[in-house]
Amino acid sequence: MAKKIQKRVKKKVKRNIGAFLIILVVLTSMILIISQVDVDMNSNTNKITTKKERKKETSNYNDCLKEKYSEDELNDTLKNKINEVNEYVKQYNVYVKYEDLTTNFSYGYRENESLYGASLIKIVDAIYLLDNDIDLNQTKKYTSNYKRSYSYGMDHEKINSDVKLNTLLEYALTLSDNSAHEMLYDFIGSDNLKAYAKSLGAKHILEGSDKYGNQSAQDMSIYLKRAYELFASKPNGEMIKSYMLNYYQNNLYLNDVNNVAHKYGSYNSYYHDVGIVYDEKPYTIAILTQHGYNEDIIRGIHAKIKELHDVYQNERIKYCQNKK
Repeated sequence: MAKKIQKRVKKKVKRNIGAFLIILVVLTSMILIISQVDVDMNSNTNKITTKKERKKETSNYNDCLKEKYSEDELNDTLKNKINEVNEYVKQYNVYVKYEDLTTNFSYGYRENESLYGASLIKIVDAIYLLDNDIDLNQTKKYTSNYKRSYSYGMDHEKINSDVKLNTLLEYALTLSDNSAHEMLYDFIGSDNLKAYAKSLGAKHILEGSDKYGNQSAQDMSIYLKRAYELFASKPNGEMIKSYMLNYYQNNLYLNDVNNVAHKYGSYNSYYHDVGIVYDEKPYTIAILTQHGYNEDIIRGIHAKIKELHDVYQNERIKYCQNKK
């Protein structure tokens, strides 16, 4: 009888040990699963945090690229390039202004001195009409007193005919038509044109006795920047821009620069070319000279300015990478 009881006890103990081992295995498995889930969650949390940090860094970097230029960026590389441009341009009797349209980084050489601007005034005609939302379908009568030399557009119009302002602008900007300018000048009014230019910050406008007057490279930079804004924002902006995107005496074109909205001015020894360069990073450039028509001088100076522009863009990238 005692032996039977002992056997039953042993069997019961074995069953309990087996059950305990099963429970132990189950508990161990659950702990491992929970631990793995926790590790995975932490890992995912780290990934999410890293992704957010990267997104923030990218945003800060892109914002930096759009920031206005500060003196902190003027490193030795930029200084050396500016000195190189100075050495190049000072061999000529020229007046130069360049400005990056995103950051306002700029370069100037005698940019505040004024000289006869000739047909550069036609840009002011255009931006005045755009900025004041003038209906370009309005007309101006072409009378004989407006007939001028170098008027290749108006030569095709009949005396005493009514010509649309839009047509006059096209002739003035694409062919530098003098008759068209003088008709626009009288339509706008001398006082209105002067007041408008001054309101933009220009210092020299219609100085002298004719309808063209003096300009400075700095003032042309002001007009070009305003034109850039108006071309993008006004209903007729793209159309007026297309008039300036022409090859007619456009000496601002380079091998790697072929999208320039420009206007030239020419009279005796005065020859100028100014424009908006629609580069990946657009900029304005104004080159006024007293060497007569000389495309090599204009292109040579622009090439140096383009080098400066490219160096600045590279240095801005480095600056923002370090800043982020």
